[in-house]
Parts: sequence; structure tokens; C-alpha cells
Amino acid sequence: MKKLRSLSIALVLAFASATPVLAASGREDNSSFLVWAFLTVCGLIVVVQLLPVIFMAFGIISGAAKGKSPEAKAAHK
Repeated sequence: MKKLRSLSIALVLAFASATPVLAASGREDNSSFLVWAFLTVCGLIVVVQLLPVIFMAFGIISGAAKGKSPEAKAAHK
């Protein structure tokens, strides 16, 4: 029990001394509003370009899952 207590105290002290490292701010970001607006527009362009791909993939998957209708099978004979 004494070992567990000393281990617990050692861990608490180790984590308590590491908290200033976690609070470090890193680098400052001095980007203006226009930079963020440009990046937002670029992101929207990428998303809009991916929408047709998503719709086509959904159509292909739903078409493959349904299979062929009996009329389509009869037309291919």
C-alpha cells in the first residue's frame, strides 16, 4: 500500500509539473480576415466539386443494390 501511495504522489507531481507545457500558446496567428475568407471560399469550392461525385456514387450503389427489374431481364433475352 505504501508503494502505491508513493507511486501516486510521484505521478501527481509529474503531471502537475507538465501543465505549463500544455498551456504554451505556440505561434501567433496574424492572418487577416481576407486570408480566412479566401481559405473558406477554397473549401467551399472543393465541397461543391465533390457533391456530384457523391450523388453519382449513391446512384450507382442504389442501382446495384436493386438489381435488374423483370422487364429489363425480359428485354435482354
